[in-house]
Amino acid sequence: MTIKRPYLGTVVLGAAVGIILGIKGVFPVPKISVMWQASWIDPGSFSPSASSTGGEELVLVYLGAWSCPWSNVDGLRDAVRSIRDDWHRVAQDSGKGFATVGIAPDVSVDEGVEHLAKYGSFDEVIVGRGWLNVGMMKYVYGDIPGPAATPQVLIIERTIHRVAGQTWISDEKVVRRLVGADEILENLSGAETVGK
Repeated sequence: MTIKRPYLGTVVLGAAVGIILGIKGVFPVPKISVMWQASWIDPGSFSPSASSTGGEELVLVYLGAWSCPWSNVDGLRDAVRSIRDDWHRVAQDSGKGFATVGIAPDVSVDEGVEHLAKYGSFDEVIVGRGWLNVGMMKYVYGDIPGPAATPQVLIIERTIHRVAGQTWISDEKVVRRLVGADEILENLSGAETVGK
């Protein structure tokens, strides 16, 4: 039994007709959607959803490192998540936005990402470069100075302005700073101090 090859002209004509009918909407056109599942996101838990529209905002900043033994003590991960959830509720109740930032100054970016993944989802992460990490420059050595130590949890209150295509932050201040595993574990929330 011999199978005849279709003529090239017939194949080209068929493809062209199919494309034209597809464009005209006669045939259904398949749509392909790709979604990435980040392995560190815990389904059913806090999901990052920081607004980009501007206004008053509370920000939880977690500074910790894979290479820091105190950033890896038992119970710390759950304590940070509990603090995050409490402050998220405070932000919602007060009509403010809420964002989370994870900072891991590990020299190995992979190890820093692995460490932050244990603490849940973040709206923004800053990882790598040791103590020259940009996040450390801001929240330890720079605009918002504090002790050069990990772990830390900061609650920042600020106003985001978005006007005519320009974005800037004003009135940025620390509402709460917990330094060290013991302090984080002992003061699980402190959310009641907001605005004081």
